[in-house]
Formats: sequence, C-alpha cells, structure tokens
Amino acid sequence: KACVDVLGQVLILGFLISTLYALIAVGFSMIFGVAGVLNLAHGAFAMLGAYISIGTYRTLSSVIEVFSPTISALIAAIVGIAGVAIFSPLIYLGIIRPLKDKPIVVLLATLLIGVILEQVMILTAGLNAQFFPKFIEGGIWYAPEQGLIPFALERGTASNSFLIPYDRLMASGVAILGILGLGIFIARTRAGKAILAISMDPKGATLSCIP
Repeated sequence: KACVDVLGQVLILGFLISTLYALIAVGFSMIFGVAGVLNLAHGAFAMLGAYISIGTYRTLSSVIEVFSPTISALIAAIVGIAGVAIFSPLIYLGIIRPLKDKPIVVLLATLLIGVILEQVMILTAGLNAQFFPKFIEGGIWYAPEQGLIPFALERGTASNSFLIPYDRLMASGVAILGILGLGIFIARTRAGKAILAISMDPKGATLSCIP
C-alpha cells in the first residue's frame, strides 16, 4: 500500500513537471523541423532564461524594493523570456545562419554554445540550486483516503498525504495552454501554415511564394 501511495505521488508531480519539458521539446522540434538546425543549446537557452529571471527578481527585491514579491516575480519572468527572445535570434544571425550549409559545423557550434552558457552560469551563479519565488503560496493536499483537500495550509490528517503546490499547477497549466495555442496557431493561421509548409518542403514552399 505504501508503494502505491508513493507511485501516485510520483505520477501526479511527474506529470506536472513533464508538461514543462514537453513545452521545451516542442520548441526544440520546431527549430529542427523549420530551420533544419539540431540545436543542442536549446536546453541551455531555457536555463539562461531561468537565471535571467532569478537575477532580475533579486535585483528588484534587494536594490529597487518598490514592487511586491509577486509583482517582482512576474516582472522577472517577463524579463527572462524577453532576454532569451532577444539573445536567441542574435546567436542565429551571428553564428548559425552563416554556417547553415554546413550541418556538422552547425551541430558542433550549438554544442559549443550550450557548453559555454553552462560554464558561464556555473562560474557566475555556482553549482548550488537556485530557486525562483512562488507566484502563489499553498497548494492542494492529496491523501488516498481523503482525496483532494484544496486551499489547505496544513497537512491532512492522513500520514501519507502530500502537497501539490499551486505554483506547479499554474506552471503546468500555462505549459499545456502554450502547447495547445501553438498547435492552433500552426493549424489555423496563415503564418502557421506557412511554417508547416516550410518544414515539409522548403523548396516547394519557396516556389509557392512562401518566404
């Protein structure tokens, strides 16, 4: 019975974190499908965005001290996304695009970029785990005998109950909505269909006047 309880906890929390990995994987597959680039630095870019957000939050909290922790966390998250959104095209235009006709060189270049980013983060932030503040405190306690206990601040009466944090639920929900939104964008919009056409047949898409 104890093994079943632990398995349930692993499945629930594992599903929540796996949605974030799925969102990252969708981006990786789109880059490979559309641009033909096997970007081995994709995970490092995600890491960079996280560290930019953490650094921004600490700056807002300790230096500026104007916003509430929740507002500071929201601003930091937006800055992290924007930072990677600016950094990634610069890497593509400056390094990847000139080497596009040399796939092996591009593969090695993305690997090198990923290693450099990882080492820079290790040198600047250290090897210890870094934590981003929660947007929402609390969570839902779950116990096999009692079911879900939402809005509970304390553990349920069952000794084998465990917490499903609200921030993980929110992150998982955002990831799922992002994946669904991307699917709708690709399937229903003109720009999405153009991306799909380029990924299927770049030369045919060019002949069809798709840039």
